[in-house]
Amino acid sequence: MEDHGTVFETRFKLMRERIEAMKEIWTKPKAEYHGDMVDFPEMMTWPKPVQKPYPPILVGGGFPQAARRAIRYGDGWCPVGRTGSSLLDVVEKHRQRARDAGRDPAIRAGDPVQSGRG
Repeated sequence: MEDHGTVFETRFKLMRERIEAMKEIWTKPKAEYHGDMVDFPEMMTWPKPVQKPYPPILVGGGFPQAARRAIRYGDGWCPVGRTGSSLLDVVEKHRQRARDAGRDPAIRAGDPVQSGRG
């Protein structure tokens, strides 16, 4: 991972800041972002995304960590790598956590519950 410019220990902080920065760029005529790892002065860029307010941010990974990140700064969760619990149990736990946080991040493609394959 480090040979691609990402320090393993701070990878999720970097991901969060990059997502927050992208949202700024996509939604503001003049965007700027000042985080610990991503930092840029006021800039303008076009074209803006067609999807409003921006393209959906899908966070993939296992439960509960990736699901927690999806609730925090994503628009959907792509569950992968589950062990020990059935997918139905994990999906329901995620949905409850999202409701508790006042959010409703979706479960995306590949989810047998959503696609009717489960």
